[in-house]
Amino acid sequence: MTSIAIMQEYSTSLRYALQMLFWDVRQAGKCVTDIKVLYETANIQNQIVDGTVEYPRPTDDADTSKGIDIELRNVSFAYPGDKAEENALRDVSLRIPAGSLAVIVGANGGGKSTIIKLLARMYDVAPGSGAVVIDGLPIQDYTLASLRQAYALLTQDHQLFPLALAENIGLGYPEKVDDREMIMQAARDGGAAELLSKFKDGVETNLEPVTTAYGYQLDDDKHKTLKTVLGKLEKTTEVSGGEKQRLVSSRAFMRFQTGKIKLLCVDEPSSALDPKGEFELFERLRAARAGKTMIFVTHRFGHLTKHADIIICMKAGKVAELGTHQELMALDGEYASLYNVQAQAFTAAEVRSFFVLIHVTERLRLLDKCMVIGCT
Repeated sequence: MTSIAIMQEYSTSLRYALQMLFWDVRQAGKCVTDIKVLYETANIQNQIVDGTVEYPRPTDDADTSKGIDIELRNVSFAYPGDKAEENALRDVSLRIPAGSLAVIVGANGGGKSTIIKLLARMYDVAPGSGAVVIDGLPIQDYTLASLRQAYALLTQDHQLFPLALAENIGLGYPEKVDDREMIMQAARDGGAAELLSKFKDGVETNLEPVTTAYGYQLDDDKHKTLKTVLGKLEKTTEVSGGEKQRLVSSRAFMRFQTGKIKLLCVDEPSSALDPKGEFELFERLRAARAGKTMIFVTHRFGHLTKHADIIICMKAGKVAELGTHQELMALDGEYASLYNVQAQAFTAAEVRSFFVLIHVTERLRLLDKCMVIGCT
């Protein structure tokens, strides 16, 4: 029986050793493949061809102190591999003068975000499908680096990196990533100052620290103190969607401090913010408008359109209407319909708030009366 037990023990150890050997071989093969893919990425050709003209042009006759002048001329665009029957944009023509505040509205799938992506040169318009013109030149003529240095994009797709919060904000201005005073000013402008103050380490907090400490086969009783220490090391910190958007917004305000930003594109960055936070963010962005062209893409536009120089109402990939708030309301068309839907919603909310206020006021009045006559 002893010999059988010993043989079984060795058999189990041998089987485990062979399993680990095969697992290590598979992992080694996977690592080699990953390394190969990493090196192959260096040979991937960018489909966006770089231009040769620096922005702003050294001999530019245009006045860029107000911002970037934007024009779309008969632009039609379909995403690569898209199987939709209709293009994302269909024969779109519009102009946003330098220094303007433009608001792009419309139903989902209208092509609002596509315009922003074309301006950022994430995609290019195919030859013969129109032109995107920046300060009088086709956008493809400019170098990508110089053009993007003049842009600030604020979207809901931005991410936080596994770095300190100060570095996440400071990446908007890499040369000043260690300037804590400038970073805190950007945090105040972006609405993230209160968030930073709630962390014990403040701006030095890392939401997703890299794990460098490990513990194995720790007994709950014998190694209780050690397990407690390990639990506190490099602990992941959670933030809400709205708090994340405040941090990303602060990064955009950090970019403003470079003094190079001539175009701000805001594409639904406040989807997780409460109405008050959204309103305050847009107000601070408008306050930083000097020297910039600003384009806002949003579904909640009631507090923006009254300040807009131009409103672009998109529908099914086309410009349905174009003009100021007063002009589009007078048309009583697509824009007026969207605006009235929001206005009715806000009116209903205000009515509910009014009755809640009356209810609370009446309760307080009755409470005061009861206290006067000695009621409990």
